[in-house]
Amino acid sequence: MIRFASSLIVLVATACNSLDTVAVDNDDVSPDTPQTGRVVVADSRTWGNDTYVVNSAAIEGDSLKIGVSYAGGCQPHAFTLVIAPSFAESDPVQLTAELAHEANNDACEAWLTVDYVFDLVLVRTRYREAYGSGAAKVVLQIAGVTAAGLVYEFTS
Repeated sequence: MIRFASSLIVLVATACNSLDTVAVDNDDVSPDTPQTGRVVVADSRTWGNDTYVVNSAAIEGDSLKIGVSYAGGCQPHAFTLVIAPSFAESDPVQLTAELAHEANNDACEAWLTVDYVFDLVLVRTRYREAYGSGAAKVVLQIAGVTAAGLVYEFTS
């Protein structure tokens, strides 16, 4: 038993001396506040096509809040809401969109969960250009997002 305990102490002491120090920078840690995504009008998905999972989606005021998870951790990631150039005629009108993910060739495999916020003022502006002023509703149909009730309502 004493021989086992001595061997264990030597093993632990040796292992502790061979550990490398790992520095963690503030940029490596996800903030508690949501990340800001960009909103663009485009026909094609040229803003990134890396995989992700949508955990949640909701519209609050002029903001679309989406929770996503993806593999990574070594490179910065960017999410872009790519909206269609025109509305689909219905009551209320619909706007198709895609959430594009650019992982910047991140080969790391940590499973990250991040909340993003997208400013929907561009949607409102494009609606006003097409239909004029007044109270309005736009149903956002985002590819891959199954959340029901993504209705953007605005008055001005």
